[in-house]
Amino acid sequence: MSADEDEAFLRISKLTAMLKKATIQFDDLSFSFDVNMVNAMEPTRLKNGNFIVSYNLTSGYAKGEREIYTTNANMTNAFNLTVAYYQNNNTLIATDTITIRASAFNDGTPTLDDLGINTNKYQPKYYNNGVATNLQGIDLTYENLQTLQALIINYTPIVYNLAVNYFMDNGSGIYNELLTRTQTFTHLDL
Repeated sequence: MSADEDEAFLRISKLTAMLKKATIQFDDLSFSFDVNMVNAMEPTRLKNGNFIVSYNLTSGYAKGEREIYTTNANMTNAFNLTVAYYQNNNTLIATDTITIRASAFNDGTPTLDDLGINTNKYQPKYYNNGVATNLQGIDLTYENLQTLQALIINYTPIVYNLAVNYFMDNGSGIYNELLTRTQTFTHLDL
């Protein structure tokens, strides 16, 4: 026997030992199978160092969770999401249509920016950064975005606080604080 055949028989022996009781998964299936070897056929030599080996395996069931893919009615791996930008929860500023692709979620949870959604795209002057109001408390997943069908981005006015202190000269050049007033306002109040 050559060194190639010795190596081949070692590999066949290892494979046979592993398949006596194993869990296998095929590339085109999302399940794994617990298997037991019933028997192994005698290796058939094709040429020096190359063999065909056949095994009879039994499996009572498949285990693992089925992968579920949700797609739109067109059976694609993408859908269009309407993004509506509001000012003060009631004034529509603009709408955009963004294509959300399932592949964007392959490497974990993307951010809205990763999906092409700029929450500050239409941010008015003197307003806070945009907040996705109907996404709060919901995981950012392909399925959840598809269920929403529209994402609401809201801008609220920046709130300013103005503190005014009133002082009075007591006659000796010393000023005593009489009163402090705080006023809260937005740019719209000016």
